[in-house]
Amino acid sequence: MDNTFILNNKVYSNNNNILFEVVNQLQNIVNNNNIDINNIINQIKNIIIILNNVINDSNKNINLIRNDINNLRQDILNNNNKYIIKTKILEYGKYEGETKNDLMEGKGILYHNNGDRYEGEFKNNLIEGKGILYYNDGGKYIGEFKNGNIEEKGIEYYNNGNRYEGEFKNNLMEGKGIFY
Repeated sequence: MDNTFILNNKVYSNNNNILFEVVNQLQNIVNNNNIDINNIINQIKNIIIILNNVINDSNKNINLIRNDINNLRQDILNNNNKYIIKTKILEYGKYEGETKNDLMEGKGILYHNNGDRYEGEFKNNLIEGKGILYYNDGGKYIGEFKNGNIEEKGIEYYNNGNRYEGEFKNNLMEGKGIFY
């Protein structure tokens, strides 16, 4: 939206500058007794036109913002295929992240009551996909999760500096891997 106006051969690109110039012009009209009444009336008409344009632009912006808010509200109400950011208090901790149909779905953070924290993907209210599990003792696991368990390939870092890179099944090291 273009809100550039020309007043007395000056170009103004925002409403604050325009209003400031209008006040200056009105002050000049009042202070200048040497100009005829027709000139004063014409200047006042020009100022009124500019003020109307400023008001119309402001109203257009307000209406655009209202439409955006209404569209966002409608998306939230029709959330069958939409993700909504929520905080959920659970018996075992707190979840902050995307939800779908009030289930943990998408990306989020799960804070366990014991101090562990998971950051990553969720599906159907379970940890599912790629993520990082930070243990309360300083260790962490980076890798794949399935049905709420550490599965597939990943790297587990221990608080003593050791690490395991390899395959996991049901939260345990199982399959090919290397322990460092």
